[in-house]
Amino acid sequence: MELLPKIISQFKSSVSRFIRLHFDNYKFGWQKSFYDHIIRNEIEYQRIKQYIMDNPKNWSTDRNNVNV
Repeated sequence: MELLPKIISQFKSSVSRFIRLHFDNYKFGWQKSFYDHIIRNEIEYQRIKQYIMDNPKNWSTDRNNVNV
């Protein structure tokens, strides 16, 4: 297994374990996979940065939000 997927897998396991131990009946789940991308220039960096900043306010209308 490559290093990045292994790190992400271990992170997800640790966080999931913590949530199960500390929050009763909390509905929680991870997305099945992750998307990695090499940022190649400043314009692309700014676009991705803006997406990350805007993402929380758009979550209520996201088709992947299981709570909608």
